[in-house]
Amino acid sequence: MSDQHKLPLYAFVILAIACSLIVANGLRSPALRGFVHVTTQHGAHHHAQGHHPG
Repeated sequence: MSDQHKLPLYAFVILAIACSLIVANGLRSPALRGFVHVTTQHGAHHHAQGHHPG
């Protein structure tokens, strides 16, 4: 691998790790869990009533 490709590869790896940490931290957040809970209840409610998107 040439030196020309190493720097962008390292930058990509660092950004991928940073994004993974941000997502993992968000998954631990009670706010996200509450949002997912409300979203899934809302989706199940519409599905039970026969409402389908599209």
